[in-house]
Amino acid sequence: MYTILDKITYIIYYVNMTTNIIPITEARGKLGDLASLAIASNYFILTKGGNPSVALVDLNYLKNLEN
Repeated sequence: MYTILDKITYIIYYVNMTTNIIPITEARGKLGDLASLAIASNYFILTKGGNPSVALVDLNYLKNLEN
């Protein structure tokens, strides 16, 4: 089992090494990881055919945006 420090280290590494715009075909295999990384104001734009299609965002962050 991972410790909280392992998770934080992974998140920092992953966010710094990737962009937040990802093709849906690529995101399919990483959806669990992306969902874990979509925290606070960190979000992912998923593209279809090269065009933005949907966003993966933290639910609390979305609720704050709606208010």
